[in-house]
Amino acid sequence: MMKKRRRTTGAILIAAMVCLVIVTATAGWMVRAALTRTRLVQNHHTLIQRQWLAAAASDRAAARAATEPDYAGEVWQLPEVLDPSAKVDIQITRNPDSQTAQLTMVIHYPPTSSGRTLQREIQVPQSDSE
Repeated sequence: MMKKRRRTTGAILIAAMVCLVIVTATAGWMVRAALTRTRLVQNHHTLIQRQWLAAAASDRAAARAATEPDYAGEVWQLPEVLDPSAKVDIQITRNPDSQTAQLTMVIHYPPTSSGRTLQREIQVPQSDSE
């Protein structure tokens, strides 16, 4: 009778350890999935923010280029609400043969050195006063 009880106790301990391993592995997988999803959401947020910054910088440069004949670009420091060190480098190269100018923007958001910049080139009409 005692020998059967030891086997039963040993089997229960092994079953409990297997269940513990399964629960731990499942919890680890869930944590990893949550962290991956969080990273994906953050990356998507950053991408959307860069697109909005590019659109705003494009509008800003087009408006200034149309009203200021000598406007060649700027380093646009963004409000601290977004990020105090985020910025947009705007450069305009005017084409003397046509009524257009080449606009190049580099969006530094988030401001890291790991190559997280976005460049766009668009045509900006120049003012008729030139």
